Amino acid sequence: MNLEHLKQNYPTLLKYMKDKGYSGETYYCTKTTVKLILRTDSPSWKDYDDVRDDLHKVFPSKNAWARRTAALNRIICFDLFGEFPNWERHPQLDKLSNFYRLIPSYRKLVDEYESNLQHLSLSENTIYRRCISISSLLLRLQEKQIVSFSDISEESIVLLFWNDGKPFGKTYREVFKDFLKRINSLPEQLRKRISAYVPKSRNAVKNKQYLSKTEVEAVRAVLRSDTQLSLRDRAIGSLLFYTGLRAVDICNLKLSDIDWSKDEISIIQKKTDVPLKLPLDEVYGNLIYDYIQSERPETDDLHVFVSSRRPFVKLGNSAISSRIASNIFDAAHVRMKSGEQRGSHIFRHHLVLAMLEHENTQVAISSVLGHSSASSIQPYLNTDFPHLKECALSLEDYPVSEEAYSV
Repeated sequence: MNLEHLKQNYPTLLKYMKDKGYSGETYYCTKTTVKLILRTDSPSWKDYDDVRDDLHKVFPSKNAWARRTAALNRIICFDLFGEFPNWERHPQLDKLSNFYRLIPSYRKLVDEYESNLQHLSLSENTIYRRCISISSLLLRLQEKQIVSFSDISEESIVLLFWNDGKPFGKTYREVFKDFLKRINSLPEQLRKRISAYVPKSRNAVKNKQYLSKTEVEAVRAVLRSDTQLSLRDRAIGSLLFYTGLRAVDICNLKLSDIDWSKDEISIIQKKTDVPLKLPLDEVYGNLIYDYIQSERPETDDLHVFVSSRRPFVKLGNSAISSRIASNIFDAAHVRMKSGEQRGSHIFRHHLVLAMLEHENTQVAISSVLGHSSASSIQPYLNTDFPHLKECALSLEDYPVSEEAYSV
């Protein structure tokens, strides 16, 4: 592992953190972690995963390890990807714990798969997630001492897709089959044989949770009134509630995406790469404007919604999908029981049901939500109770004799 780049350039990272107003504790923790890495520079380190393992031994306590992990992530992003820290977890950090632990031959297969996917009309996010899934599966094979595809047996493939007595989801199986189909460096006969080993199982379909009418009114009330919620959280909550935008798209929303003269928001959706235009309705447009004018901190970051503490950069996806969504439910005093969904996606589900209730077509709903296909709303239909009730058959058409009750 070569630490020369880090040794020569880490002062730039520390200067950035100081200039951006990071807390003294965060700055000190990053500085001491860099110096510890450079001072140790163990010959056994092959990559930053080995560094992470050794740091865990030095800082075993939960609190100390959490601080050192955050510091190490900043260092990794700077050293490997040339990126300064922000509040959003760098996606490549997930790849470090999978891809870089693979043997060279398995890494080569993942790289080949990624290269072949680049020729398809897929978003970068989809390609990245598929490669992460494949890296995870190959790592499981590697940990079972299977280092060549010619050594794969039916039993090993069956075990590959089981986790603590439960089968992996359909996505893993489909991605693995797609991977086998596109890796031309492996003999075709071998790929077909392994693909035939992949187990088939029926996936249980869970009903999507939805907001009840009482919950809808409670949420609407806290978004409209001056409560303990900040202007930023109310503006984000209103976008979630009234437009069904995904949390990741709200994170990526830039000041230039809002056309105040046309009352319009224009974005390219992160998940699908599909353009989407939304009307800038006053119910959330006014909140966005008030936030920008009176609460948004001064920053060079061009995203609409930024963190409330230094260095004032764009919010991470989890900040909206988990923390801010939870703040809204807490303020509304709803969904407080264990097991009740409190993530941001439930607002998107609510919008689908509201539009179905008002007799909007699937095509119209998909257009508003920015789906690439009208069939994408199918999973939401199992909680469209008003229309499901219309499909119910009356028992009057199926009379039951009195003898049936006496059995």
